[in-house]
Amino acid sequence: MLGEFYPKIRQLGHETEVIYDRILQFEKDETLVVFAFEPYTNRIIEAVKLTYELGNKIILITDHISCPIISYASVTLKVEVSEEQFSVIPIIALIDAIVIEIGKRSSEESIKKLKRLEKTLIEKNITFTY
Repeated sequence: MLGEFYPKIRQLGHETEVIYDRILQFEKDETLVVFAFEPYTNRIIEAVKLTYELGNKIILITDHISCPIISYASVTLKVEVSEEQFSVIPIIALIDAIVIEIGKRSSEESIKKLKRLEKTLIEKNITFTY
């Protein structure tokens, strides 16, 4: 969803080699936003370490301050999670709030881009209109 507002946002991927390839392509001013929830994996820990070693900033969203990558983060957001049952609601609520805020800050430009896309899709008979 964030790509609608800011086209430089991209997901690193799920395969280890893709993650490392994309991290190695980071520009100096780019920031890694990482979601790390128990159980933490060595793959994400090592990816964050590499990002840190390359000098890029890291925003960590996690469930516990004992998260093993907290020392590499420039900013840490701790999401309160239930100890009794697993739920993605707190994570989704945070993501939703971030998307809304970025959308508000870039809405004028985003609306122009979306209208251009809509017009193109109609002109190319990709979407149906009345």
